[in-house]
Amino acid sequence: MDIDRFITIIILICSVQFDLISCELGRYEYELTCTEDYSEYLHYGGDVLLGGLFPIHQRRIIDKGILQKPQLTTNGYKLLEAMLYAIDNINSRENYLNFSLGALIFDTCENPDNAFMQSLRFIVYDDPLGNDTKKTAFEEQYNHRSMETYVTAVVGGLQSDVSISVANMLKFLDIPQISYMSASSQLDDADKYTYFMRTVPSISMTTDVIIGLLRKYHWFYVNVVLDSSEHGESNYGVFMEKLNEFSQIICVAKDVRLITYPLDANDIGKRLETLLDSPASGR
Repeated sequence: MDIDRFITIIILICSVQFDLISCELGRYEYELTCTEDYSEYLHYGGDVLLGGLFPIHQRRIIDKGILQKPQLTTNGYKLLEAMLYAIDNINSRENYLNFSLGALIFDTCENPDNAFMQSLRFIVYDDPLGNDTKKTAFEEQYNHRSMETYVTAVVGGLQSDVSISVANMLKFLDIPQISYMSASSQLDDADKYTYFMRTVPSISMTTDVIIGLLRKYHWFYVNVVLDSSEHGESNYGVFMEKLNEFSQIICVAKDVRLITYPLDANDIGKRLETLLDSPASGR
């Protein structure tokens, strides 16, 4: 089968409608937790394995000086089940492939460092399945082409910082990576992220659309709401850079940063209420 068709199959897996999938994870044997040994995984057998990286748990936070246990995320389960559903759907089609697809999936815990460590386990020399087939990955003078890997391609991650961390490693292994939600403009650099692709537009394109709407409707005095994460700040930086490129002046009256780790609905409500006093609120 040619590479274009295989990439099309992977994109189909990434593009499946997550919200239409019911969660039936009882069919699979797995234990995915955010622990320090990074040993938990989900293995779904097949002739060709696809790697998967999903935020099954939220990022661990410190509350009142205590490191809290990671919380499960409904969205992470939806994403995981969506990939398994897509694999089942493809495998069930007669005469579509001459082999079956499988998956080796790890929990990123919304943490780029954790995702990087998990991704190392896609490499055969650190056999996550416990098979007696270990080889020294760097035995031929660090020749990356001598490395054997379990996976043909990787689906993930969700957060841009996670995808960037993983992409920096996978490119040296010649493993294609397709993200289903990472929109950071940093990933636009095809020379740096040679094997990275995504099924969502870059934030640069999204920002162009937003600014186009502002100009069309003559909204030149606006408020901006963003989350206080590195990703949110990066996107805000792209937005402000784009504004400076236009001759027509669009002014930001106020920017409101929302703290999402940990999520506090009351705090978010109070921060959004401050927009009512903004000159751009129209009141």
